[in-house]
Parts: sequence; structure tokens; C-alpha cells
Amino acid sequence: MFVEPIYDREQVADDEREMFDRVVARQNSLVWHDRPPEEAVGPYYGLLMHSPRIADLLSALAIFFRTRGETVGSFSHADREWVDIVLGKELGSNSVVRAHTPDAIAVGVRPEAIRAVWTGREDELTARERELAAFIRATIHGRVTPHQFAGVEALLGRRGAVEYAACITWLVMTTRNLQALGFPDPTDHEVSDLVERAVAGTAEIPDPRQRVPALEATAI
Repeated sequence: MFVEPIYDREQVADDEREMFDRVVARQNSLVWHDRPPEEAVGPYYGLLMHSPRIADLLSALAIFFRTRGETVGSFSHADREWVDIVLGKELGSNSVVRAHTPDAIAVGVRPEAIRAVWTGREDELTARERELAAFIRATIHGRVTPHQFAGVEALLGRRGAVEYAACITWLVMTTRNLQALGFPDPTDHEVSDLVERAVAGTAEIPDPRQRVPALEATAI
């Protein structure tokens, strides 16, 4: 990492500690409750905490997107995690693929689909997986066609398609932030090992509810 994460509330200016506290509260809504700040904030928001308002706003947006699967008319948790798998591979972020492989499987993404994206064997994808992967890549590169958008709208509804596009571009920003700030990347071998263990059913998979916060945590 090019800068050290900030986990100590006392390192934050007095008028920004409220922002620090909100990040800790939101992050605690994701997995375990009442974790200490160094665990709750985590390395990514710890890096962003050098600008607490950015950490505050982006953590609120993260919670918003993580709760779309709890709302009517938007995309599912599996659809959201599929973005991380496809986008992580497309943007060369092994850390995103590794971090989200267990979470993706936990909410219903097929392990074989993850392997297909990781290894470039996308003929093994279902038609739906392939359509969403194409939309994700087109959104990343600014090449979405009216036909592609209409296809995703047919799958997710209009609101869902709009929110899905916004989720993809937000994750592009997140991934580029990780890379710009020097977030360490695992090797291809480490990711491949995890993916193969996931397909074999031997990888540790979290409780899916651990990664889905309460809706009230979305307030900014």
C-alpha cells in the first residue's frame, strides 16, 4: 500500500470523527457486530480515511448497492457479485476476484461460472450469465448499445437496469481506487487455487446473510 490505513479515531480531525463512526457502524452491519475499528473499517476504507468524507460517502453507497437484492424491482445479490467477478478479471484486479469468489458462491453464483470467467472459457456460461457479463464489460468500456440495455432491462426491469449500470461504474471506481492506492494483489496461482477449491466444494463459503446489511444502514 502506498499509504497506511487509518484505524484510530484519534487520528481523524474532531469535526470528521462522526464520519469515521458512520463507516465503522456501516461496516459492522455487514459481517459481525461490534468489531473493533481496525477490523470494521478494513484496509480499503482505512486507506480512504485519509479523506474521511470520501470514506463516509463511498461506504454509504456500498451499503446501498449491497441492499438492492433486498428490494423489489432491482438486481439480485448474485447479480451484484457477478459484477465483481467479471469486472475484477476485466480490470486485472486479482484482489477483487479472490475477495468476492466466496461471497459470490454464498449468494448463488455458480462456481463453474466463476471458473469460466477466470479461465476465459465463457462458452461454459449460461445465456443469462453471458448476457450480463457482456453488459458489464460494455459498461466498463463505455460501449453499451440500445440492444444490450434493452436485454438487461428485460431481465432486471428498468430500475434494476439503471441501478445495475450505476453499480458497475461504482465498482470500476472502487477497483481503480484499490489499484491507485497500492492495494496488494494476490498472484494468479492463488486465485486459481481458490477458484478450483470452490468448484470442488472445499473452499470456505460464508453465511450469505453476513454480507447483506440491514436496509436502515443505507442512510447517508
